[in-house]
Amino acid sequence: MKKAVLIQSDAFGQPIGDPEGQPFGREAFVFGDEIGRRRKSAREAWERARIAAGIADFHLADLRHEAASRWEEAGVGTHVVSKMLGHSNLKTTTIYINANERQLHNAARRIDEIREAAALARSLQDRDRNDDRSTESIPQTDPAKSLVS
Repeated sequence: MKKAVLIQSDAFGQPIGDPEGQPFGREAFVFGDEIGRRRKSAREAWERARIAAGIADFHLADLRHEAASRWEEAGVGTHVVSKMLGHSNLKTTTIYINANERQLHNAARRIDEIREAAALARSLQDRDRNDDRSTESIPQTDPAKSLVS
């Protein structure tokens, strides 16, 4: 059985309460039944929650896509995201990571900045070359000779 890395936020360390407000024990499952016992499948709990919320055509895997995209956007490296999702192949992880519109605009802006910086560097190099050529054409005089004349 392949193992995934489970990273828990501080919120996962908080006790989970039952509907009457009584905390479940530490052995309770996040996707447990009404009293925190293990369920055979998280999908069953997900489907009930999705239907109760009135959400159509939204799958548990969509949450993995969203999480992967947000982690990547937050600067978590693709290799780390891959481990967190339990993938053994980075190609699979790249399918999960979706670039959003803001990221695309930022990438385009960064490309423009790089092009502008390169154009400025070329312009400064051309100016320096032209300055070097103009000083080469000025005749050099010996200051000592000009005092004697």
